[in-house]
Amino acid sequence: MNKPHLTLCLFAAALVLLALSPNAMASATEPMEPLEPIATVTLGGDTPLTLEEVARSALDRYPGLLAAADDIDAANGKLLSAQGAFDLTLKGKLYDAPVGFYDITRYNVWLEQPTPVWGLELRAGYRRGVGNFPEYYGQYETLRGGELRVELNLPLLKGGADDERRLKIRLSELKVAQSEAKFQAKALILWQKAAEAYWMWRAAGEKVRVSRRLLELAEAREAAVETLIKQGAVPAVERLESRRAVLSRRGSLIKAHRKLEKAAIKLSLYLRDSQGQPIMPRSERMPDVLNPPAPLTAEEISQAHQDALERRPEMENIRLGLDGAEAEVELARNNVLPELDIEVGSSWDTGDQNEGQYKKLGDPVVEWGVSLKFPLQMRKARGELEAAQARRSAATHDAALAQDTLLTQVDDAISAWEAALDGLEAAAAGADISEQNAAAERRRFLLGVTDLFKVNLLEDYAAQAENKRIEALMELHIARATFQAVVARPSFAP
Repeated sequence: MNKPHLTLCLFAAALVLLALSPNAMASATEPMEPLEPIATVTLGGDTPLTLEEVARSALDRYPGLLAAADDIDAANGKLLSAQGAFDLTLKGKLYDAPVGFYDITRYNVWLEQPTPVWGLELRAGYRRGVGNFPEYYGQYETLRGGELRVELNLPLLKGGADDERRLKIRLSELKVAQSEAKFQAKALILWQKAAEAYWMWRAAGEKVRVSRRLLELAEAREAAVETLIKQGAVPAVERLESRRAVLSRRGSLIKAHRKLEKAAIKLSLYLRDSQGQPIMPRSERMPDVLNPPAPLTAEEISQAHQDALERRPEMENIRLGLDGAEAEVELARNNVLPELDIEVGSSWDTGDQNEGQYKKLGDPVVEWGVSLKFPLQMRKARGELEAAQARRSAATHDAALAQDTLLTQVDDAISAWEAALDGLEAAAAGADISEQNAAAERRRFLLGVTDLFKVNLLEDYAAQAENKRIEALMELHIARATFQAVVARPSFAP
């Protein structure tokens, strides 16, 4: 096709476009109607919300942590119940035969005190028997003042070094300590989650600032573009591009507002009032600047594995579980032994009586004896010992796996920190270059060597790069919080 024909075709196409888009061409040649102001949030101006405030609020009022505190109270209740096995017990019996040849009345009151000292049990009591006793009930007869008696029972083998009552107390004590360790572990996880929600809220606030600055730039330029059009410096069609940018950036700001509100809603799980109700953090409490966190020192990184093993409450919980498994093995070993108990007692009657009764009952009595019980096959005791040893072995393997898992968490936290640090460096450099590129394009536009579409495009790219820098900052803060949680060294003690 020759040039005259090509020119005619292009001219015809232009006429068609003009005919199909009269409104667009009219808009390009006439000034735009001003837009209604868009609603926006106020960032800053009030007391800045800090991570410490959020975390302390969560640690004091978060329902999940309060439930863990209740578990400690429940464990203490179980411990008190187990200690009840060594309570001093009062017992009594009364026997009377008002009808019959033998008129007999006898009563017996005594105290029993088991002790944790080698299974020793003590008993002390008083009994009195009055009436006409037959010869075969002579042991019930006492002098007028009654009989005082003390006894002790000492297990020499089974039940001496350990028994069920002492094991229950030991396991209950370990359960209390484990509940406290679980509480600390949940508090540590809660601190980490609160920190993550806080930094996401901070990042969302920074992105609102970026979107707002971008919109303000487009709105300010719209008036400048109108002046340039009147001066003939730029074509009237740039009026459409200017309005498009304003509308597009309004939409971006609305989305940024929504993300900020979403982050605030999530943060309200951890920020609570005195009644424990969630509080939506107000945007006025958004701090002014999001700075990088303090860097991890070489000492922190080198001590990370040791700190995690020594300070993480989960490891303390595992150690307590191993202690409990060992205590069960010790009891099972003791239960394999035969029951060999020695009993010693003394009694003496008091009060006046006839001479015959006094001769028979008046002198103090000291008695002792030995009892033996030895199941010959010992299958029950041996089976319990094997089961206890197997549980101890399983607990040992679980502890080894938990330790390995914890160490990998430490390595992963260090890796995440280093990657986030490198990511921030790259994102910051990219944001700087993108902003310089956008500024240069704005100058080119004023010189008339580029169009507004390219200016807006590069400004959008610069805003995206700045948002990436904000995200990298957020990830770095979260990486540091994760590291602090992994080594059980939060910003303040839970």
